[in-house]
Amino acid sequence: MADPQPQLTSDQAFDFQEEFLEQKKQNTFQERRKEGRTKNSRSSYAVYVIGGFSVFFNFISIAFPYWRSSWVAVIGYGHRRHWGLFVVQGRFSRPHHLVSDIACKHFGETMLGSTCTSPLCRWYRLKCHTYYNFMLASYICAFFYIVAQILFLLVFRWMIKLEPRSIRYANLWVKVAVFFQLGSVVAWFIFSELMFQELEEMAFYPKPAPGVSFILAVLSCIGWIVNTILIRILCGMWPEVDPDDPDQFKDDDDDDDDDDEDEDASSGERQWYYQDTSGEVQGPFKSSKMIGWIEASQLPADTPVRAADGSDFTPIGDGSLIKGAPTKNVSAIAGAAAAPSAVERTWFYHDKDGAIQGPFPTSQMQQWIQEGHFAPDTLVRGFDEADFSPLGDGSRVR
Repeated sequence: MADPQPQLTSDQAFDFQEEFLEQKKQNTFQERRKEGRTKNSRSSYAVYVIGGFSVFFNFISIAFPYWRSSWVAVIGYGHRRHWGLFVVQGRFSRPHHLVSDIACKHFGETMLGSTCTSPLCRWYRLKCHTYYNFMLASYICAFFYIVAQILFLLVFRWMIKLEPRSIRYANLWVKVAVFFQLGSVVAWFIFSELMFQELEEMAFYPKPAPGVSFILAVLSCIGWIVNTILIRILCGMWPEVDPDDPDQFKDDDDDDDDDDEDEDASSGERQWYYQDTSGEVQGPFKSSKMIGWIEASQLPADTPVRAADGSDFTPIGDGSLIKGAPTKNVSAIAGAAAAPSAVERTWFYHDKDGAIQGPFPTSQMQQWIQEGHFAPDTLVRGFDEADFSPLGDGSRVR
């Protein structure tokens, strides 16, 4: 059976834990904010999802002329009709300028000389004027609607890049894009209402209801309004770092100072003591260091601990005793013992070739003993023992 592979030494494990805690401290929101190191959050993911659907809805509303749809047939024309930003769709699909030209051509053909007295002539005259005005309104609204889509794509790209400067650009231009899109949608609907009202005054001209494309355009507007709010929040979370303004994050530093004003024991975090496996009292240590050891499973659940301002030792359990305790300043304790190089007792052993392996923590040695990796005559010693002795049944490893 293969010998256990050498593990990290106790000093290496302790140094690794210290490095882990330091990296964790450097990776806090406050530190990333000061350095301009952005990170995706729920707000940014929401911007991506809402923005993706909104851009898709915009392209659908441009591609299909179903902004207003009429399903009511009239005498002489039994086809449904749809109006969009660029096209009127009925028996044929024609752009707005061509529809206007046809109406004006019929108007000219029904005139008697320079007069227009017949009902048919007056009807085509009205259609010529209203279709022409609606053509201008539709094309102008379509222009601003497309400009808004270009801006939305830029905003989406800036947000995917997710840098403080790109977020600032997105925060600025998303407002312009929303204004253009919302304005063009509202303006187009108002102009279409006016056109259909004028046509209804002279003939039975059923007013078309808002179509699928118009509904998608409205949903897109709502989505980008929500994104505008989220991007504004992200812009406040990740401001562009100004190297010439040393007080830019002064408020953040003041908040940090309220939580941890000094690093020394006299005015730092709450301090704790614990009893090691040999019964000796170790400490004091700050709450953050104790929590780090707990999360790294370096302190067994039955380890007795007490606060520096407490009197009795209590088993640490799952660590909630320390994690849930309030943070407050405590007085420095003179002659406090230095931090141990290891929390668990460590062991050495002779492998089959006679080479010394270790040190390994007690928990690791016990696991190997249970798995049968060691013979009873394997020579072992604790870090505090001078001589090697046979392992036996393994009961001495504790």
